Amino acid sequence: MANIALILKQMGVSVCGADSEDKFITDNLLIGNGISVFATFDPKVIPENTDLVLYAAAHNGSKNPQIIAAKERGIKVMHQAEFIGELMKKFKKSIAVTGCHGKTTTSSLLAYALSKLNKKPSYLVGAPTFNEHFGAAFAGDDLFVLEADEYGVEPPTDKTPKFDFFNPDYLIVTNIDFDHPDVYGSLEDTKKSFLRFMKKLNNEQSIIACADDEPLAEVLKSLLKEKYITYGFHKNADVKVFDIKSDANGISFKIKFNNKLKDSRLRGNDVIDGFKISLFGEKNVLNATAVIAMLTKLGFTEEQIKDSLVGFHGAKRRLEQLASIGDNVLFDDYAHHPAEIEATISALKQRFKNKKIVVLFQPHTFSRTAILKERFIEALSKADTALILPVFASAREQVSMTGIRSLDLMKLAKKKNIHTIYAYDSNKEAVETLRNLLSKNSVICTMGAGDIYELRDSIVKILKAVEQ
Repeated sequence: MANIALILKQMGVSVCGADSEDKFITDNLLIGNGISVFATFDPKVIPENTDLVLYAAAHNGSKNPQIIAAKERGIKVMHQAEFIGELMKKFKKSIAVTGCHGKTTTSSLLAYALSKLNKKPSYLVGAPTFNEHFGAAFAGDDLFVLEADEYGVEPPTDKTPKFDFFNPDYLIVTNIDFDHPDVYGSLEDTKKSFLRFMKKLNNEQSIIACADDEPLAEVLKSLLKEKYITYGFHKNADVKVFDIKSDANGISFKIKFNNKLKDSRLRGNDVIDGFKISLFGEKNVLNATAVIAMLTKLGFTEEQIKDSLVGFHGAKRRLEQLASIGDNVLFDDYAHHPAEIEATISALKQRFKNKKIVVLFQPHTFSRTAILKERFIEALSKADTALILPVFASAREQVSMTGIRSLDLMKLAKKKNIHTIYAYDSNKEAVETLRNLLSKNSVICTMGAGDIYELRDSIVKILKAVEQ
């Protein structure tokens, strides 16, 4: 919602908002752009001259007192997804990036690259910042880059996927996974929703999809081959990535175009080396390859594309380095699903081969924690040590209907003979444990979609103490 407010302000619209009194990672974005936010949902704060009120699922969604009052006053009311769908129609060309994991990094990198290529894209991604850019910008009506969310409009009453409102010209699909049990009943349900979205695109090679993701590959079988191109490590990928090499500054790799891409300047079977990104992990190589495929489709040369990737250091809370003190390094990541946790740990191990990996994980939502508990244990076991904080309930899920607690994950780990996972009833207990166990030459990574990033200062103090 904060990024929507920003893009509206840049379009010349007078905008304000309402939220709880809590601190949010988007506060600096709003304050820095002069966007006022009322710390109340009292209907009286809605300005008299308001033309439109937008809402999301949080804080009772359509039943929020401000939404009810706005309707009574005759003010137009729209869900954020419906509004974004209408916003997309204002642009001559739009590119959406979707997937259960990696869509924020991919959409941010695409917006960054297009900006460096002087295409002046407008964009709306799922992070408050990336590099020196805010997570949204209006730069004209030629091109729009959007992160397309698969989450529901207002579960449990309305589980319509948000991306059902979107009609992009091009679509990047990174993967499909079972991530939102409060919206989808199973992985199969999730796949059906993605297929419905992908069927909206009718132009030749308008979909760019990862060949390495099995659920996505299964969905692609229901589409005509001319509608999509694939990318990945898979030997049959249309855009195949190989020969990965990493160092302290990032990753280099080669790309082979196994098939001719429509509208591109490259022939089939072309091999291009010298691609470099300042990111780590195979998943980020895939994210970058999706962007390379898209830029190739748009007609850019290989040298232009290589140059456009240089300097991108990632989006806010996506494997973001917060501190480096002595031999210890602190990162923060938005990972809240087992696949994301495993990918983040893998990226850290790739970069820091001789350091101990310590994860502080804050589970996000009780429903996800309960249904994916087995996978969480498997993912967290990849770290040398994992400390699990209490479950963070989103604004959509205030109480546990499942009875699950973080301590249950530790008990499950012990049953599996995994003794590197610990759980706590409070954040303070977890931080104290970190203080007692931390030694030099470690990488600490906070993970979760809640407010775990607020532990930064406390952990930095511990890192400083270790060095004394």
